[in-house]
Amino acid sequence: MRLAVLADIHGNAWALEAVLRHARRYSPDQYVVLGDLLADGPDPLGTLQQLESLDGAPMVRGNTDRYLADLDNLAPPRSEMPGLVATWRWGLAQIGERGRQYLARLPTHAWLDTPAGRVLAAHGIPDDDEAVVLPSEAGSADPLRRDGARVALVGHTHAPFVWQPHDLLVINPGSVGLSQGTGWRASYAVLDLSADDGVLVRHKQVEWDVAAFVRAFEGGIPVNRKAAPMLEELRAWQI
Repeated sequence: MRLAVLADIHGNAWALEAVLRHARRYSPDQYVVLGDLLADGPDPLGTLQQLESLDGAPMVRGNTDRYLADLDNLAPPRSEMPGLVATWRWGLAQIGERGRQYLARLPTHAWLDTPAGRVLAAHGIPDDDEAVVLPSEAGSADPLRRDGARVALVGHTHAPFVWQPHDLLVINPGSVGLSQGTGWRASYAVLDLSADDGVLVRHKQVEWDVAAFVRAFEGGIPVNRKAAPMLEELRAWQI
């Protein structure tokens, strides 16, 4: 069984388009999408439309998906960051009620039965979409050991890795839409799972239309304190 695993798209329709085009050459049996889908980028609606084309793909909720789905009930400290809230309100206006309901229906986690065993998919951990799972923090994978999971797919940190703490294989595919650590190449992972050979993981990095992304950002999305330095870096990276 072959999976294409994506995470942290963040409303970057150009990076998502490039990743899906690249992934098709591997003929995956299934796409898996690990949350943070639409918020913070300049084309949440275009991103949503591409995701809707992945009919039947397991897809889980990230923390920013939760923010957009229930923005009126945003809790501190997020609600006390007016620049970020303005960006999220802009994104919510782009996707409309249909898009909000799409995010609201996303589950906190998903299970896949594969030839290599049960696979758990989550953004952070199933009970906490803001939890950080990192190889440098030995206990951070403990909440992923549940219900016979042999493999756990996680996102949130935007940092690709493969980690095997004892009997659990933990994989982060990196970020599709906000991938600073890879020279602004969109990251995703291709997994081959078999009963005999276990799990083969290949991290992929894909170039995308950075110039179009910057132009769209400059065309009207509120630029908050997180986005401003990112845009400066992207402008410099294009030169």
